[in-house]
Amino acid sequence: MRCVLTLGVMWLALGPVASANDKLKNIFQSVAALGSGARTGLTENFEKPVTARWTVVQAGQSLQTASNVWLIESGSVDVVNARAMPSTVAYDGNQLIDLAGSPGPGVMSTSFATKAGKTYAVTIHYARNNGLGANVARATVQVLGQGSLLLADLQHDPGQIAFNQQQTYTGTFVADGTRATLRLSSLNSGNAGLTVDAITIAETKDQPTAAPVAAVAIGQPEDKAAFSTRCKRETLAQAPTATAQVDSICSSRWDMVVATAPITDAVLALAPAPGASFNPASAAGRLTTVRWAAMPVTGQLKSGRLRDLDVGIISTPVSGATFSWFKNGEPIPFDVEEALKVRGATLSLIGCLSFGAAEGSRVYQVNTPGKAPFVLHVDFRSAAVASQSSDYGVTAGYGGQPPTLAALRKDGSEWTATCPQ
Repeated sequence: MRCVLTLGVMWLALGPVASANDKLKNIFQSVAALGSGARTGLTENFEKPVTARWTVVQAGQSLQTASNVWLIESGSVDVVNARAMPSTVAYDGNQLIDLAGSPGPGVMSTSFATKAGKTYAVTIHYARNNGLGANVARATVQVLGQGSLLLADLQHDPGQIAFNQQQTYTGTFVADGTRATLRLSSLNSGNAGLTVDAITIAETKDQPTAAPVAAVAIGQPEDKAAFSTRCKRETLAQAPTATAQVDSICSSRWDMVVATAPITDAVLALAPAPGASFNPASAAGRLTTVRWAAMPVTGQLKSGRLRDLDVGIISTPVSGATFSWFKNGEPIPFDVEEALKVRGATLSLIGCLSFGAAEGSRVYQVNTPGKAPFVLHVDFRSAAVASQSSDYGVTAGYGGQPPTLAALRKDGSEWTATCPQ
């Protein structure tokens, strides 16, 4: 968006903006005033201060909302009224933050109370300013305590979803002291970027670290009705003319989510808790529904069958588990990406490799409540004729740093940052 506000308008909307010398004093006083009791975490919907269209908050200034005080560390951010700015969308109420201000990129942060040793869930609803055009909106989420507690990359891709289609990020961290800082950083320059709204950080119960597949309960699952509502909204955003087919499309996708449950259960059962590590030697014992073979396949520590899936525990090239399926002339019945979303997971695409619509690979970083982030590699090939086989493979890697797009391209393959529509 164009920067047209005067300083006088900013004062009218926000009240006096703290000077650089006073900003820390004001922040600590405001945090104390907002509550010095037992409340930990934070909630934020950016409905205060009210702005008629948008208001620019510059580096060195502070933004006091109804619940928190945010420091603009660099660049600028925009407080936006979505009702007056149809290129944006709010999740809760009318207002939101565009992290690429006028201009960006902007970095903003706020402090909140925590209890050392407790696990917290971070939830952020995000979309993008349509002024970005064909560019992907990107930002990072970071939680800092005595060290870095959480780091995630948010992306909102116009090649995959409409600008006003809200996405939800959920991540977890374990507090290491009595206070922590949430920092949001735009990765887009210019005047339009990723938008955020309806942020919550709340203490959550730690998930069990050694639950068998049947006992896994991760995040806030969607039931069929909730999934159908989301599926229809996302499908019509991508294909507005599909109104006659959308019920059938989403019914079929739900069937794929249900069919993928054995893979999803196993992937989440093996995922370690935050701060814990994956142990390949004991992994097989946590998958109680897999029929393990006496001798593993070459390159695997353990091999077995889970219904019509081949399962393997591996330690190289990543430490984790593989799931593979193939059938001649049949459509692929699985969708692990949607199945994980139904379980409350957030998938951030790292790279996409396509060989037409029917064959390709995708690599994601997956963040799930109560679990350490892990990497998911999905390979698929759909049979074009009955004599061909359909193949589907999932590899979950637990531990180490996620690959970068540059690393995926190192062998000369044409990985891209986005997938074809």
